[in-house]
Amino acid sequence: MSSNPIPPSAPAPPNAIIARPGARYRWTHCLVAAGLFIYGLWSIYDGFINYPQVDDLIRNTQGPFAPLRYDALDIHLNQTLGIALPIVAVLLIFWMLRRSRGQYRLENGTLFIPGHPPMSLEEIDSVDRGKWDRKGIALVTYRLHSGQTGSFRLDDYLYDQTPTDEIFKRIEASLLTPPTETNA
Repeated sequence: MSSNPIPPSAPAPPNAIIARPGARYRWTHCLVAAGLFIYGLWSIYDGFINYPQVDDLIRNTQGPFAPLRYDALDIHLNQTLGIALPIVAVLLIFWMLRRSRGQYRLENGTLFIPGHPPMSLEEIDSVDRGKWDRKGIALVTYRLHSGQTGSFRLDDYLYDQTPTDEIFKRIEASLLTPPTETNA
């Protein structure tokens, strides 16, 4: 379903601007997912093995009516977290990889954005730069010559900042220059 006809391994032409997935974004999400996964494994151990063993030891040594160290809520909470957190960690990794798939590529006036058809800079209608200065996020709308419309998000945190910023500058510059009209 990739709309980027140029494979990522192909050598880039010298005039191409390529923004690959941001390493900081990916590493941050991988570390969070690893933390969730490890804590989930720890909760599995505590909820299914450690806490019940400690309570059984107390019952066996001090009698059936001795106060237990862990109540049922502690055990069930850890069992639930132990099952849920590794699943959440795996889903987080898939979501992060999907969100930062492919690359932004501007080549010879044609823009390639993952999940969107290739478009020329002339086919871009508008840019909402409300979050650009503060967060590096711009919403770009386009209308292709075929009549298809759509929008995409430029995000200089999801993808390498310097090339994304350069692509944004080129898009803004193309909106400021009037389109060339040809007489047939």
